[in-house]
Amino acid sequence: MALVEPKPSQTESRARALTRDSVGAEARAAGLSLDTVLEDRLEEDNIFVLRPLVPDSPESRDREKVRALWLDYLEWIKTANGGTSPRDYAVSLEAKGVPGLEVRRRLHVVRAQFYEQPESIEMMYDPLYGKPLTGDLQKDGFKSAPNTFLVEAMKEIKPAGQALDVGAGRRRRMSGWSPASAAPDRRTRRPQPPMTTVQARTRQSAIRPFKT
Repeated sequence: MALVEPKPSQTESRARALTRDSVGAEARAAGLSLDTVLEDRLEEDNIFVLRPLVPDSPESRDREKVRALWLDYLEWIKTANGGTSPRDYAVSLEAKGVPGLEVRRRLHVVRAQFYEQPESIEMMYDPLYGKPLTGDLQKDGFKSAPNTFLVEAMKEIKPAGQALDVGAGRRRRMSGWSPASAAPDRRTRRPQPPMTTVQARTRQSAIRPFKT
C-alpha cells in the first residue's frame, strides 16, 4: 500500500511532519513495514510504500529449507493454471489453507531467491531471448543491433578471431567474430554442469579456457 503525505517543508506549522522514522515506527506497530520512500516523484508530497510485516523465522534462514521452498515454487509453476507470478503462488497457498502469516513468509523467501537460486536466471531470460525477434524495440524488449559501445571499443581490434561469449543471449555483441557462445537455457539443459558445455565448445574452437 502507499501513503501520500506532505513533505516536512510543506507541512503546516501546527501539523506533525511525517518522516521516514516516524512512519516506520507507526507501520511496525500496525503490523506493516516501510519498504521505501519516494521523495522525488511529487513536488509537495512524499510517497511512503508499506508492505505487510513478514514474521521472522529460523526456517527463512535455513538454506536447505529455503531451497526446498524454492523447488516447491518451481513445481507449482509447471502445473499452474493462469499466472505464475509470486503473487499467484501466494493465492494458491491461501486456497490450500496456508495461514496468512506463513503465506507472507514464503512469498518473501521466494522473491528473494530470484537473485540467489541457479534456476532464476533462466526464468528471467528464457522468455526474453527465446522468442522470435521482430527488430522492434518495444516488442522485443531489447535492441537486436550490436551494442554501440562495444562496437566502438572493438574498432582497434581486428575482427577476425575466435571469442568466448559467456551469457551470450542473442549474440548481438559478437558482430565480425566467430564466437563460441554459452548461455543457460532450461529448455535445452543437459544433465551436466554448465561449465562442461563451455569447455566442450571451447575445445572445438581455437580458444583455451582459463581457470579462475
